[in-house]
Amino acid sequence: MIVALEGAGDQAVLKEVGRKIALHVAGTPTPPLALSPADLDPAAVAKEQKFLTDRRWKSGKPVAVVEKMIEGRIRKWQEEVVLLKQPFVMNPIRPSSSWSKPPPRSSARRSR
Repeated sequence: MIVALEGAGDQAVLKEVGRKIALHVAGTPTPPLALSPADLDPAAVAKEQKFLTDRRWKSGKPVAVVEKMIEGRIRKWQEEVVLLKQPFVMNPIRPSSSWSKPPPRSSARRSR
């Protein structure tokens, strides 16, 4: 996996972020289609919406319910195919958009 990044910041941090991106993309069961939801190909979104619409209309539910179901399924689909919304392979609790951020510290104190 080859990742190319450009930036004026710390090159060691940039190299580490690139390594994490490569590991993530190589290790995900669903390869990302886009960096962000705005970058998704409109044809891919339309295809997914059509698939979900056809499937949901067969359920016989009211139109308003079907539309809400489709909205939710599109959001779920985006979490699967958008790089910055996917759970990070190395730590699934954190989203991929947190690659360059340190993990949050626990505020709980240990008792002795």
